[in-house]
Amino acid sequence: MGRQHRAASGHERAVPERSWVLSGSTGLILLTSVVIFASVHGAGTLLYLAFRFPAELDPVAEAISYYAYVDGARVRFTVALLEMALAGAALTLALLKAGALRRTAALVLMNSWCAGVVLVALFPTDDDPRILSVSGVIHQVAGASLFVTLPLAVLLALREPSGAVRARGVATTLRRAAIATLALALAYLTARLPDIAPGWPLVSAIGNVAVGGLLQRALFAGELVLLLVLAGWLFAVTRSGAPLDGDGAGDPAGRDG
Repeated sequence: MGRQHRAASGHERAVPERSWVLSGSTGLILLTSVVIFASVHGAGTLLYLAFRFPAELDPVAEAISYYAYVDGARVRFTVALLEMALAGAALTLALLKAGALRRTAALVLMNSWCAGVVLVALFPTDDDPRILSVSGVIHQVAGASLFVTLPLAVLLALREPSGAVRARGVATTLRRAAIATLALALAYLTARLPDIAPGWPLVSAIGNVAVGGLLQRALFAGELVLLLVLAGWLFAVTRSGAPLDGDGAGDPAGRDG
């Protein structure tokens, strides 16, 4: 083999290696790994706080936002939320990279969810059922949005023209989890009515059932399921080399109609 031919061959081998880390399946695997680690670690921290500080904050009756006022819990709580936001951002990038998130509305909702989690982390609520400060208003509005934006984004992603997120079994799980999360959001809003509108009829009866904290934690669990199912599916499909577009997207056996 001549020197010129060897040089050309070496050049051909070097070209794809330059973008190996940032493109193709490697990028998706890195992003989905970030989603899985950050979301599990963040959720694990919130679970730890429930068992570590049950006397300071009742996990059944009180919202997790009040960990901001528990000594030894505020930093962990803030970091856990920022980890969840990181997981959401990494998942958004992974879905875009895989061509599974092309609708503008779904993308806006995913970005809104990430922004909402960050705002909830950085702007603590008031240490009172009433909202008295600007920080408390920001926290409440952002908190209300993040409980609906992620499940709605997932439902829209399931209707993508590319059909990427239609793998048999995965789409059904995502749809059920998203609908269940929205139902929990409605239940949580109902549980908060005594604080939001104390003068409404039947509010006194609702006030006797103090399960707002439990419902809120169930909401976070539902959103964790959505993050992990999407990330796990993308990770598995990327490792297997199955196609993400067209019929049977992400599943050689077919797709969920």
